[in-house]
This record gives sequence, C-alpha cells and structure tokens, in this order.
Amino acid sequence: MLAQRKYDYYDYPSREKFVGYDKKKREEEEKRERRIHRAKVQKEQARNKRRQFFAMVKLCLVMCICVSMVVMVLVRYAEISESKYKIFELKNQVKQLEMSIQDKKVELDKAIVLKTIESVAVEDLNMVYPREGQIVSIAQNKNFSVKRDRFKEKENTIDNPENVFIMNLKIIAMKLFE
Repeated sequence: MLAQRKYDYYDYPSREKFVGYDKKKREEEEKRERRIHRAKVQKEQARNKRRQFFAMVKLCLVMCICVSMVVMVLVRYAEISESKYKIFELKNQVKQLEMSIQDKKVELDKAIVLKTIESVAVEDLNMVYPREGQIVSIAQNKNFSVKRDRFKEKENTIDNPENVFIMNLKIIAMKLFE
C-alpha cells in the first residue's frame, strides 16, 4: 500500500531563511516601481513639453496674424490718405482751371464789345449803314399755326435796318474770331 503522507501545515521553515529573499523581492519591486514612476514622469514631461511647444506655436501664429492684420490696416490707411491728398490736389487744379476759364470769358467779353465791333467795321473794313434801297428781306424760317382748321403761314422777314446791321456785325465777329 501506499505510504501515507503527513501534512504538517504548521511546520513552516523559519522566516529568517526568507528575510533576505523578501528584501531582494521588495528592492526589485521598488526598483520596478521607480522605473515605472520615472517612465510615467518622463512621459508626462514629454507631453508637457509637446503641449508647451504647440502652445508656443499657436501663440506665435496668433501673434503673426494679429501683426499682419495691423499692418494691413495701416497700409489701407496710408492708401486712403494718399488718395485723399490726390483728390485734394485735383480739386485745387479744378478750382484753378475754373478761375482761368472765368478770366478767359471776361477777356472774351471785353473783346466783344459792340462799339469795338462797330468801330472795326466802319473804320477798318470801310462798312457803312445800309440805305433804304439796300435793304433786302430774307425769310429765315416758316412757322405754321392752326387757326379754325386753317393753316396760316408766317414768315419772319428783316425789315428793320437795325436787324441787318446786327447780322452784319455777327458776320464780322465770326470772321474776326476764325
């Protein structure tokens, strides 16, 4: 038959034998925990560095965008000021030209004085006032008017000697200014 085994549950070897083993085991566990802790700390530091780097990059981008916007605004204000200055110069030129035009008109009005034209016509061109027999009537235009369903023709004629003289003066003035 088989021999019966005795189990002695209370018969443990003395703890003194295993004290060194426990120390080694604890030291190894502590080393492993320190390594794990160091790895975690290093990972956390690396994450923090990456976060700081990206935060700095974001800050730099935001600063660049802000600076570029400010520069764009300043450039636009400079362009607006330049345009306003050009407009101011052009308005001044327009005023000067308008004044020059007014001066030329005054000179022209001074030059076309009826007495001057009459004296030039009589003295320089040897013209004289027309006599009764020299007056010719010319129909300038025909105006029609309707009166009681009848058409009536009106003719404008020059019967007045002053009108002939004025027409001659106009012709002389046109020849002088050609």
